[in-house]
Amino acid sequence: SRGTLWLKRFLEFTCDLLRRLGSDRALKVGDASNASYKQTLAPFHGWMSKTAFSVVLSFPPSTLTFVASLGGDAAYEAMSTMSS
Repeated sequence: SRGTLWLKRFLEFTCDLLRRLGSDRALKVGDASNASYKQTLAPFHGWMSKTAFSVVLSFPPSTLTFVASLGGDAAYEAMSTMSS
């Protein structure tokens, strides 16, 4: 079904975002989010969805805040294993 397909696409976006952050601790959440969006979701979005996502992605949390919400250093370890 369509819902399952979009869930799969969103999970691909999430995994790509976490891989990027895990492989480069200096990368900002906003930059990683934009790159992940362009690679995973943008090809399937129309003009309106792309515009909405660009607004949402314009206000990301700091990398420190984002990673802390996932568990801090343990989250970095888990994200770095996703890269391999």
